[in-house]
Amino acid sequence: MGLRGKVITEREELLICEQYLANWNLKKIAAFANLSHVTVLAILKRRDIPLREGKRLSKEQEDKVVELYNDGVSIVEIKNKSGVKSEQTVYRILRDAGVERRRNTEKK
Repeated sequence: MGLRGKVITEREELLICEQYLANWNLKKIAAFANLSHVTVLAILKRRDIPLREGKRLSKEQEDKVVELYNDGVSIVEIKNKSGVKSEQTVYRILRDAGVERRRNTEKK
């Protein structure tokens, strides 16, 4: 199987690492280098560049997500009421809290 996508030079990888260490965010680096953020992350990991912590939700926000879900609130409403930015994050919080997901019982 051959290589896929764009070939990235040693110099380009070093520039990506320098940009990250200069506090550029992944989205900006990816746009500048015309790469996906996944590729940028792979380069940083391959080069042993320590990754910055992402924005973390408070314990109170996570508890609110679980509480709303257990009260029967929809995922979209939970997202809006809790300040969580993505539905995937809501699902991750529920999974990490050991909450059993309800099945979609809505009739179509």
